Amino acid sequence: MCYLLTIAVPRDAAEQVVRNARRGFMLGKPGYQLVEAVFPPDFESFDLTSGCCSCGMYNPRREAVDARSRRDHLRAKYEKRGWSEAKIRRAIEQAMSKPEPETFVGLRPDIARTLAGWARVVGEIGVLVHFYDEESRIVVRGTQRIAADRLETTGCELDEDILLWVEG
Repeated sequence: MCYLLTIAVPRDAAEQVVRNARRGFMLGKPGYQLVEAVFPPDFESFDLTSGCCSCGMYNPRREAVDARSRRDHLRAKYEKRGWSEAKIRRAIEQAMSKPEPETFVGLRPDIARTLAGWARVVGEIGVLVHFYDEESRIVVRGTQRIAADRLETTGCELDEDILLWVEG
């Protein structure tokens, strides 16, 4: 149950993009085969991840979460993992003692800058964010285009399952 950010680049530029991936990012073959069908056949697709998923790179449009909702969310998450009550309590206390993570909607700003840079190098890249769960089906709900300069300076409040084309 994670977000994955899949990018697609012209096949002849794929090696160059992989070579220029920032430290801390991983570009790997998509874990979900059907995602490749979303992009044109002359494009090669990759999952852009950090720590096995892209959850920290994308933030969906949501209402602000108050501290109580955050605690409830964490409790449900840890209970689902089968953690003991004491372990859950410690984990929640630790999480709540940390400052709130940077808030953004859509692509994290450094991810937007990275994608914009790649688009300038290769001409155009496709981006798709999808939430994967046990019953995952990709249904692209629309297409959006954005210039690399605009993505870099203003970001992009990208919704999941919208195919974004970043033009260099």
